[in-house]
Amino acid sequence: MKASCEHFGLNPSTYKHACRRLKYPTSKRKAAAAAVIAVSKASNGIYGYRRILALCRQNGWTIGEKTVRAIMYEENLTPKSKRAMRYRSYKGENAHRPANKLLIGDLDEAAAADVVVSQGYSREARRRRAALEPDLVHDFYADKPNEKFGTDVTEFACRDGKVFFSPLIDFHDNLPVVYTMGTSPNAALTNTMLEAALATFQPGTKPVIHSDRGWAYRHPEWVSMLTDPTHDQAACDTCDPGKPCDNAWVAIPSLSRVGKSGDNARVEGFFGLLKRELYAAGINSEKMGTEDFMDYLETHLDWFVYERLTTHPGKGYTTLAERRALATAI
Repeated sequence: MKASCEHFGLNPSTYKHACRRLKYPTSKRKAAAAAVIAVSKASNGIYGYRRILALCRQNGWTIGEKTVRAIMYEENLTPKSKRAMRYRSYKGENAHRPANKLLIGDLDEAAAADVVVSQGYSREARRRRAALEPDLVHDFYADKPNEKFGTDVTEFACRDGKVFFSPLIDFHDNLPVVYTMGTSPNAALTNTMLEAALATFQPGTKPVIHSDRGWAYRHPEWVSMLTDPTHDQAACDTCDPGKPCDNAWVAIPSLSRVGKSGDNARVEGFFGLLKRELYAAGINSEKMGTEDFMDYLETHLDWFVYERLTTHPGKGYTTLAERRALATAI
């Protein structure tokens, strides 16, 4: 392979410096660089130094590994990443832009703005202040069931694809009230979950449903299901033009800020707990088919609600189902 460094757009001064460092003759260095760059381009930038080194040697070049790596570093020939991109639901802004109802600031800010906070938030915020820990800024607590919910979509890699899991978590006790799962993160996954959730809400209640800013939570069908068809925005005293108030919804939407993953930390924490316990039990989703894993996850969630012990203040250890029964009996 014979080609000049100028033919491949190389900087001659770069190679003079590299030759001194590696004690290579300048002419040999230029030829080696031309060969390395040609092989990298032929692979569309996919090959790393090992395969480039192998191809150079197959073509008769006497070249060392350190030389190949040095040339690739100098010419920024970093191979393209092979890692698949994780699912990201954010697709840009649209007209549905409700505020983050759970972002209330610290105790002083909430009091100054006359924001009503939950007892759980107040108790934890005061404990953190006494311990000189950072202040809370989100009220991820609910004093009773069916006040605040959170949702998101997480994925599990399987042998033959991915499983996407969409639950609705009650912030009172971390109970997954409803959930859907499937092999595609489409609108049906989240909309079906919301439809099932709305059927569980008590008449006259208007809970908050908090989520990230993903497209699924601003999808026209999602917004339509949350909208109260009986609300007259023109006659409402609290509605601003183009900005419906909380009375316009059958369940009040709350969206995280753009790029602030901590705004949905309560649901992310639930996902972390779920995956940690799955992996601790020796379950590797990547060795299972999607159908088998969905069957297993459904069985695990039944155990999570009805058999797994969790702490209940003043009651010791109970299951989530028992805790919910106690709370709704009051």
